[in-house]
Amino acid sequence: MRVPRPRSLAGQLFAMQVVLVAVVVAGYAVFTYVTDLRQTEETARLRAMTAARAIAASPSVPEAIRGADPTAVLQPYAETVRRDTGVAFVTIMDPDGIRWTHPDPERIGEEFLGHTGPALAGRTFSETYTGTLGPSVRVVTPIRDGGRVVGLVSAGITVERISAEVRRQMAVPAGVALGALVLGGLGTYVVNARLRRHTHGMNAAELSRMHDYHQAALHAVREGLLMLDGQRRIALVNDGGRELLGLGQDAVGRRVTELGLPPSLTGALLASEPRVDEVHPTAERIVVVNTSPVSGGERRGTVVTLRDHTELQALSGELDSVRGFAEALRSQAHEAANRLHAVVSLIELGRADEAVRFATEELELAQALTDRVVAAVGEPVLAALLLGKAAQASERGVELTLAPESRIDDGVLPPELPPRDLVTILGNLIDNAVEAAGGESSGAEGRERRPRVTVTARAADGELLLRVRDTGPGITPEALDGMFERGWTTKAARRIGAEGGAGRGIGLALVRQAVRRNGGTIEGGGGGGPVSGGGPVSGRVPIRVLVVEDDPVAADAHALYVERVRGFEVAGTVHSGSAARRHLERDPVDLLLLDLYLPDGHGLGLLRSLRAAGRTADVIAVTSARDLAVVREGVSLGVVQHVLKPFAFATLRERLVRYAEFRAAAGEASGQEEVDRALSALRAPSPPALPKGLSGPTLESVTRALRGADRSGITAQAAGEAVGISRITARRYLEHLVDTGRAERRPQYGQVGRPELYYRWLSPA
Repeated sequence: MRVPRPRSLAGQLFAMQVVLVAVVVAGYAVFTYVTDLRQTEETARLRAMTAARAIAASPSVPEAIRGADPTAVLQPYAETVRRDTGVAFVTIMDPDGIRWTHPDPERIGEEFLGHTGPALAGRTFSETYTGTLGPSVRVVTPIRDGGRVVGLVSAGITVERISAEVRRQMAVPAGVALGALVLGGLGTYVVNARLRRHTHGMNAAELSRMHDYHQAALHAVREGLLMLDGQRRIALVNDGGRELLGLGQDAVGRRVTELGLPPSLTGALLASEPRVDEVHPTAERIVVVNTSPVSGGERRGTVVTLRDHTELQALSGELDSVRGFAEALRSQAHEAANRLHAVVSLIELGRADEAVRFATEELELAQALTDRVVAAVGEPVLAALLLGKAAQASERGVELTLAPESRIDDGVLPPELPPRDLVTILGNLIDNAVEAAGGESSGAEGRERRPRVTVTARAADGELLLRVRDTGPGITPEALDGMFERGWTTKAARRIGAEGGAGRGIGLALVRQAVRRNGGTIEGGGGGGPVSGGGPVSGRVPIRVLVVEDDPVAADAHALYVERVRGFEVAGTVHSGSAARRHLERDPVDLLLLDLYLPDGHGLGLLRSLRAAGRTADVIAVTSARDLAVVREGVSLGVVQHVLKPFAFATLRERLVRYAEFRAAAGEASGQEEVDRALSALRAPSPPALPKGLSGPTLESVTRALRGADRSGITAQAAGEAVGISRITARRYLEHLVDTGRAERRPQYGQVGRPELYYRWLSPA
């Protein structure tokens, strides 16, 4: 059996609105009718009262009553008054209610139908009563002669006559009500026709189901989805889009230009034409962007889909490296066969010494490079990469050498520095250098000497320095600012978007992304004018910090905090201003973590002497001083942040991370907005975003439970019971507090089986 489709939402609203308009109009009509009826009845009562009182007050009426035949005198008089006043009847009667007058002469002498008691008592009253003429509104008043009631007079108007008058008066309001009903119906039809067009004729259940499907699909897909309105503001973004673009919870409603995205990605999102599978780097990822304008007579916005291309890009790079290795091996096999043939030929010709010399010459050169790389670079990933790139460069006629000052011992690199990022950084730099040194653009000068690429790799004092030089044509100063942007390349015909240029112009963008992801800096070119002989490109990590604190316990805590922040390294810890000066003379640093109260003087005095000596290190003041004058003076001397004691690790970590972002900002600002955004990294601290699945209120509750526990700490089970959540959920929040440095975790033994974990709140330094 076919189930009829429910009426559309627009149709349902139309029916409800029509009923509502009809009810309102009907209510108006009833109200008007009742009001007119009451007013007409009151008018009739007043008219009847006026007639009755006029007769009762006439001197001739008591005189006629005293006469022998009152009817003969009063009947003509009563009829005259009835016609003049417009009432239905005027009846004069004796105190016993026997009529002397009546519109129907046959009713004269009969008893009056109605109440007379109040009138006999001397009062005038009105009532609605059914008499000989039917229901009527009547007034009864006494007739006095010398103060004595000698008769009664009653005047009234029939209800039928009153109703006829009301019906006559209701003609205009009824017309108004009918017009309002028609106009209301037409207006409702127009509004609902527009609603039907916008809802596509769907009913309420279909719209609700579509909303549920929409929400489920929006949050289920791993790809990022953005919807921009006509003013290029974010109207909708799913979880994947927030993650891929690094957006916060306040992203909805903001303009694309306010999100701090790379210029190339911002341009793609703002483009009026569709974009298909464009690759763009962000601060952390490589994303594939597709855009599609939404039009409906006018531009309504843009739908944007984002796919994470980071892993695929890395795998593509590794595949390219493998292919390069394979090509190098095939070329080397071919060359080995040629050398072997030459050796055999020389031996057959009896020239054995030449054969030995020829066979070992190339091997000695290759072995020398291998020995140099293995001896200088103890990091296996970098050593393997350098040897592979050397073979590839040799096949292209480019000599790859390692600078004498290169030195990286095994184990000196930070464990949190991913090997894949090292391959991305150094591999792309070498590939670009080899292409520049061995390309056609080398010119006549390049052809007179063998193309060369020199790699410097040095790790010392927790800092990794990678530098790549080549003998190519170099980079002009005008190109330096844009060389790390997506799509930049020295071959104009191969830019992104040009035919055959897929995959070009993204290598240096990937390098910058990997460097910034690990808290480093990258620089290109060298000096003014055209860069002859190529330009160095270096990646450097981390930011070196000198802790200046008079309290040894606090100094150790601050140093521990700094070491726990990725991209930072403690260069030293000193407890006085003089010790800080001596340290900076022999070992300059990037940042001072400075206590303002030192045993040999104020911290600002130390800072003034450092500035006078040309020391330009930035300063984060760590102090309990709350004097705003001191704060202002510190800012004038280059203090970029003030952190008030006491504080937790999370507070200092956030300031350090923002400082690293501030240092990473490079190039020329496009306008005031970008300048403000760079400065806001230091001036507008914000709470760090919680991991997915954690909420702020629940975290506060778990924190209170943890801080309220005794010195032995609290278990996840106890925390869950205190807050009202499960043990597993409580453990996730406790582990987050451990990860952020606000709590510590320790196992407690003594029970059979696995030890139980206890969590304890860490007091701020």
